[in-house]
Amino acid sequence: MTMYSALADCQSMALLFWENAKTPMATGLVVHKIYMFLDKMESKWARMDEEMTEKLENAAHEFEMLSCGLLTACYHNYDKSEWINILTVKMKDWGYLSCLTLQASPGARTS
Repeated sequence: MTMYSALADCQSMALLFWENAKTPMATGLVVHKIYMFLDKMESKWARMDEEMTEKLENAAHEFEMLSCGLLTACYHNYDKSEWINILTVKMKDWGYLSCLTLQASPGARTS
């Protein structure tokens, strides 16, 4: 539902679903990638709607900061082996990919 909300341009709904996600780190990374892709397509389609471009960039940045904040909180509140596990565990709901794999996939960071 979080990804659908991002695609449907419902930032507040995407945030609500992110807050209740079983895997908020992975969800934040994927939603960030969706917003960056949509921003890239906005430019490619030559629509060049500055308001939409700014909205997509801000939404992408917000999810990037949420994921980074969550990662930082985990780093400070868990021992290092648990923190590494959070990054490397393969999640069934995400096709057995880890957060590191999700972030390292092509187009993960275009900003």
